[in-house]
Amino acid sequence: MNAALRTEIRKVLSIRSTYVIVGLLALITLIMNGWVMGYKHDQLDNTFVTELIRATFQGTSFLLGLIVLLQITHEYRYNTIYYTMTLARSRTTIFFAKVLVATLIMFTGAALFMALGVASGLAGVAVSGDSLGTQSIAWSNLLTHGGMYVWGAGMYALIIGFILRSQVGAIVVYLFGASIAEQLLGLLLKSNAGYLPFKALEGTLMQVPVMGVFNPEKSMVIVLGWVVLAGTAAWLLFRHRDAN
Repeated sequence: MNAALRTEIRKVLSIRSTYVIVGLLALITLIMNGWVMGYKHDQLDNTFVTELIRATFQGTSFLLGLIVLLQITHEYRYNTIYYTMTLARSRTTIFFAKVLVATLIMFTGAALFMALGVASGLAGVAVSGDSLGTQSIAWSNLLTHGGMYVWGAGMYALIIGFILRSQVGAIVVYLFGASIAEQLLGLLLKSNAGYLPFKALEGTLMQVPVMGVFNPEKSMVIVLGWVVLAGTAAWLLFRHRDAN
């Protein structure tokens, strides 16, 4: 497993798109947190830093997940998956090594951009000439709910990549297709739309009740259920399907 983990980390670091996405995320974070939320702030209350962190999680997680998705689909696009399967003892080892590396990518990226988001937001406030009062931050809830949002986005990306394998198809489904499909299904499910995977993910960070989205705790359980069920399906397909 250790060798497989090192191999997967090297793959992520060798893909040019990883650095493009990280750079884009840094730019988005600086603009949204530093300029829009910091310098151009509406009001400064005791939840300002909390909102900075929550906005960073929501604004960066899906692009971090795109790094995970591209790492999976690149191997199928360029047929390097054959070498991966040859070098590892089993496909199960490969699968779970990718899960662990995807988790590492998501949490490391979230921590770095959370720090950048808070720092840029505070700098924006300072440049505007205003100052913050005492902040009230519920760290346990914020990190638990935010952590599930971040991890869920990464696992959804990994699962979609394993199931579809086509890079273009996986990107379209992950960034657009699933959301559009859920909006249409939401018209039918109405108050039960929160059981849909991406709606549940949205609910993990929801603060104000919205029709069709459950509270964060219930949404976290639903997200975990989807990851386990869809992840098991992806693992079984990876074990038994041909590599091409």
